[in-house]
Amino acid sequence: MRKILKEVIKPVLIEDLRGKRIGVDASLSIYQTHVDKIESSSLRGIFYKIAAFRRQGIIPVYFFDGKPPALKDAVCAARKKKIEEGNGIKIPPGTFDDVRRLLQLLNIEYIESPGEAEAQAAHATVHNFIDMVSTEDIDALPFGALKQCFGLKSNSKTVNVVMLAEVLAHLNISRQSFIDLCILLGSDYTTRTIRGVGPVSALKYIREHGSIEKILTELKLKPDEGFCFKAAREEFLNPTVMEKYPEKRLQPVYDEDTLMRVSEFLKSKNVHVDVNKLK
Repeated sequence: MRKILKEVIKPVLIEDLRGKRIGVDASLSIYQTHVDKIESSSLRGIFYKIAAFRRQGIIPVYFFDGKPPALKDAVCAARKKKIEEGNGIKIPPGTFDDVRRLLQLLNIEYIESPGEAEAQAAHATVHNFIDMVSTEDIDALPFGALKQCFGLKSNSKTVNVVMLAEVLAHLNISRQSFIDLCILLGSDYTTRTIRGVGPVSALKYIREHGSIEKILTELKLKPDEGFCFKAAREEFLNPTVMEKYPEKRLQPVYDEDTLMRVSEFLKSKNVHVDVNKLK
């Protein structure tokens, strides 16, 4: 998908994100930082990520996943099996609650999504609660995120930004057709697809026919059994999300008492950091 969108994914200086409220997928952040399979690594990684956000002038808002839709059962089962076989990252029990506690102590906003965190973050851009979503997964766009950035790291000088309106204009298709394109290229909601249809042909067919139904009818193609594209499309169009948001917070200011409480909490989890990085 990124190859298809390369002309509308634009580099933006990190300075241009100063003062922006950026939605962060909490689960993805935890998995990205938990690389050494030590219980404390997620907390340490999240702490220094927040310190980096402060240096960059970014106001992060973390989004936690709720209950995944039934359509995602196969993907979740595959991930669980991978972990059981020793090929995946296993997050120790209590890690997500520890991260929530750290965010509370740091007065960092976070949202408990009833469903998918990316769907909630996308919804939050539409309702002006955040300015953009930061995630490496393209699914935020079919969920309706107005703006998304890739590659936001602690040492980033630039990030790549893409806007949904520019994507649709560039591809010359509707949002629903774009959703169908994403489904054809693979998503967490479909473990099957149409054999022989790759990125180039998928875009060609969507431009010509507009929907997966018409592609199947006009080209007399037969999808793999279990290609539940209609249910996947509905999930992207109408995901489970909360409709109301709390009042926006400003960038927090930390006094010595706050820094001490943060330090004590992290030490209780056997995590040692330089809390002065938050100043």
